[in-house]
Amino acid sequence: MAVATAAPLSITATDRSLLIAATKEPVISTWSLPALTPGPPLRLVGADRPRIAGLCVGPTELVVAPDWSPILQLHPRRDGTPRAVTLPTKRTGAVRCSAAGLVLLAFPDQPSTDPDAAGTGPGIVILLGPDGAERKRHTPAAGAAAIDLASDGRLALLDNAQTVWIGTAEGELEAVPVALSGKPRAVAFGPTGVFASSTDTTCRVGGACAAVDGGAGLLAAGQGWVAVGGFDATTVLDAEHLSVRATLPGRPAGLHALADGTLLRIVDRAATILDPSGTIVREVEL
Repeated sequence: MAVATAAPLSITATDRSLLIAATKEPVISTWSLPALTPGPPLRLVGADRPRIAGLCVGPTELVVAPDWSPILQLHPRRDGTPRAVTLPTKRTGAVRCSAAGLVLLAFPDQPSTDPDAAGTGPGIVILLGPDGAERKRHTPAAGAAAIDLASDGRLALLDNAQTVWIGTAEGELEAVPVALSGKPRAVAFGPTGVFASSTDTTCRVGGACAAVDGGAGLLAAGQGWVAVGGFDATTVLDAEHLSVRATLPGRPAGLHALADGTLLRIVDRAATILDPSGTIVREVEL
């Protein structure tokens, strides 16, 4: 369950750690979860220290997606030498990691033979194995709006035609239409299903939909609930019927479902852990 991000921060979390990078900076701040205590900053090493467009945490490596660079960096979580993977384009849109060591990347444009060109295609999604080799590639005709990668390696892609594509590294992707209105923004795996959101709708894939502000493009699904990031609030919904359980004011920069059933929310450089009813469990300034 990955944290989605909104500028100017790139945010990711596991059940034990929170990592935040200011966009275009090669330094990452770390926080222990669920205590929310600060840890030592991570400074990217090597000759090419990229400006960070996105990051995620794998079982042994921190994966750094560069801003306008064709090199994906994989930094050991313990001492060691970073690895590099050459990407087909300089524009990285999103990156997700799984506990199995898989890395899912979305690119907003088709790869180009010109290394300085962004391309004009609808976008591609690539799944890398633990060795950095390409395992799967999907080019959605309607374009890639959002991606997610489950801990067991299942992947989900939300395209711009209100269709969610779900599959594994080995099999074909299954297309499931969802009744979203507005611009598709986010997709997320949860313990009880897959969820998708647009600027004004959230749907349980294969189930109910609700009119909810999803303008921030953030979605996190926990046990029995789903949190939707809007332009000026986070709405917590019941995961089955999508009825409103809580409305939390303030535009979020990151949302993450923790293993103990709580929600981690980043707003205005403050991190808050809440229960699904919106009651604050812990809060710190970042």
